[in-house]
Amino acid sequence: MIKYKLKCKNCEITFDSWFASSKEFEKLKKKRLLVCHICNSKTVDKTLMAPSLRNNKKDKQNDLQLEKYENVKKTIKSYQKFIKENFKFVGENFAYEARSIHYNSKKVDKTLMAPSLKNNKKDIKNNLQLDKYESVKKTIKSYQKFIKNNFKFVGENFAYEARSIHYNPKKKSKGIYGNASKKDLKELKEEGIDAQMIPWVEDKEN
Repeated sequence: MIKYKLKCKNCEITFDSWFASSKEFEKLKKKRLLVCHICNSKTVDKTLMAPSLRNNKKDKQNDLQLEKYENVKKTIKSYQKFIKENFKFVGENFAYEARSIHYNSKKVDKTLMAPSLKNNKKDIKNNLQLDKYESVKKTIKSYQKFIKNNFKFVGENFAYEARSIHYNPKKKSKGIYGNASKKDLKELKEEGIDAQMIPWVEDKEN
């Protein structure tokens, strides 16, 4: 079950209502079955959800949490921008393209995979590519370190933990990161839960 705060555009009254799911809400809205219990208007929609602020002490705490959230979100956005500028998106063909680059040293592409070094003429070009590869990898590692320091790893329980935090405002938790499928992320987005997909490079050395 999902609780939404609704607002009537006609009389501007707000009220809470429960729905089986976000899809159920959208279905009722599309069929114009959402009705204001005051003026019977069908111009009813969700309002923006904001945290409840109770006193001055909590005001400052909420402001600090919001500021930290915005800074973290800004860092993640810059990480995503960096990835888009330095890598080629291949969608569902990732495994095929990765093998193609790995086993075909002549194929040059925007990728995180370093080319094989074969002869002196190609050494200079390959060394430049290797330098870029190391630079890109170093940048990604710095972003991953930031995420590890500011978020709690929850593994395969990401979708469950995200909902637990979203629907239980009293639950205190630092940001989380973990594994989720595209279906999980789509459903979380439909429920109004902010979740971002980011690339991750496993450090085999550690």
